[in-house]
Amino acid sequence: MKNRHLLFLLVAIPVSFAGCAKMGPAQGGPEDRTPPEVVATSPSSGTVRVSPGVPVEFEFTERITRESLLTAFACSPPPPGIVRAKIHGKTLRLTFEPSLLEGRTYVISLGTNLSDEHGNGLEETFHLAFSTGDRLDQGMMHGELTDLAGESVKGWFIAGYLLSSEPPD
Repeated sequence: MKNRHLLFLLVAIPVSFAGCAKMGPAQGGPEDRTPPEVVATSPSSGTVRVSPGVPVEFEFTERITRESLLTAFACSPPPPGIVRAKIHGKTLRLTFEPSLLEGRTYVISLGTNLSDEHGNGLEETFHLAFSTGDRLDQGMMHGELTDLAGESVKGWFIAGYLLSSEPPD
């Protein structure tokens, strides 16, 4: 009888370890094709009087990759120094060194090549606009283009560029 118990233990113990779970990524199931989405930002888009030293945060539906952020991020106007990005879970936190400038409207864009861990990119570019001043600049000029004779000129596109670090009047 003792030999039967011993034989049972000698067979049962190795068999029970053979059925243990293996470490590693989960197998099976449908392939992830869902793109990440921005679900919250701080500050919110359209906010004015944002402190120039405040970090900017984006909350996503899933984790994004740092590598894709390098080509997906744009800020207009360009910040005065370095932008540091930290990804923790589903949150992207941007800090600016030195701080953003006073009295400016900033638009941060995250392009469609910003992707999750499965390579799924944003469906469309996301724009966050906020101001460190009292108003949000709409980025538009109004007027009429005329020739030297004062006649209206049609079919032209005019763009404006900030050439100085001083805020415009």
